[in-house]
Amino acid sequence: WPDAIVSERENAGRPCLTYNLLLNFVNTISNQIRKDWPQAKIVPVESDRNTPENVPNKAGTKDYSMAEVFGGMIRHIEHISKADQAYDTAVEHSVQHSFGFFRAITQYSNDSGFQQDIKIARIKNSYNVLLDMSGEEADFSDANDGFVFSRINRQVFKRKYPNIQSPNLNTGDDYQHWYDSESLMIAEYYYIEFQDDELLQFSDESMSYLSDVEDILDELADAGTTVLRRRPVMKRQCMWVKTTGDAILEGPLEIPSSYIPIFAVVGKELIVDGRTEFHSAIRHGRDPQRSYNYWRTAAAETVALAPKSPYIIADEQLEGHETEWEDANSKNEAYLSYNHVEGLQRPGRDYPSSIPAAELS
Repeated sequence: WPDAIVSERENAGRPCLTYNLLLNFVNTISNQIRKDWPQAKIVPVESDRNTPENVPNKAGTKDYSMAEVFGGMIRHIEHISKADQAYDTAVEHSVQHSFGFFRAITQYSNDSGFQQDIKIARIKNSYNVLLDMSGEEADFSDANDGFVFSRINRQVFKRKYPNIQSPNLNTGDDYQHWYDSESLMIAEYYYIEFQDDELLQFSDESMSYLSDVEDILDELADAGTTVLRRRPVMKRQCMWVKTTGDAILEGPLEIPSSYIPIFAVVGKELIVDGRTEFHSAIRHGRDPQRSYNYWRTAAAETVALAPKSPYIIADEQLEGHETEWEDANSKNEAYLSYNHVEGLQRPGRDYPSSIPAAELS
């Protein structure tokens, strides 16, 4: 509903009804996407196995490719992460308003050790994510930075970061969206650092970056491992920092990845006036929904304001039958008597104008 119409109707005490017909479409599309969501499967690039799984090869042993190992690891990560919840939330957001997100994080397995697990984390509010979408790749793997925002209670902030002074509300307009009297905003910032490096290929067919083996090149040469080829590369390194409006809380830290670990699930991609837009599944249902709400409201208003259908009858026709006619609206009488008056038609109801069929369709 346009704001002007809603305001006018509210001030006049008139109805303004809303029938959400799009919810069923959202549920249907989301359920179908969940049903067709691809399972984790790694396709081997190089494999000499031509026999089905668990069938002995020529050497008489069972050959399990690394692709199967990695696939199993990913399915295990999905299982311990309850990844279905993250996927479902991202899909529903994409269907409803064209974009949803989930991300990969690491967490300590327990409080008594240093082992960490990779987990797929749900992002409850997709509006709390800002991801670089200026690249060319459909999966946004060439994104160079991204933010994940959250709000934290001031008391929790003091307990979690005792060495950092909690900001006050007099920090000026530059920070008005970061702080309020009860909470403050936290931003996790991922960004890519680019480093000039060289990729080396050794005589044993292994490959390494020069920055990783520069100190042991002489030892490798003495052991008979020489450099066969080298080429310059731009090495990508993902960094992470947690910050609030005017203070660094944690980091910067290196993330063991060359990509931003935020994954986007978006709607249909369109180029409009040179800009990239993403449309949800129900974007073009907004105006039909408004039209439907308008006509249903008009129908309800017409019925509510329509007068009852009274009988039109002359006084002479009613004389002697007043009680019978007064109870006609509350009792189911078999018949109603009236006095015939020459020149007058029998009593009849005065029906209001009918509601157009288009209003109720």
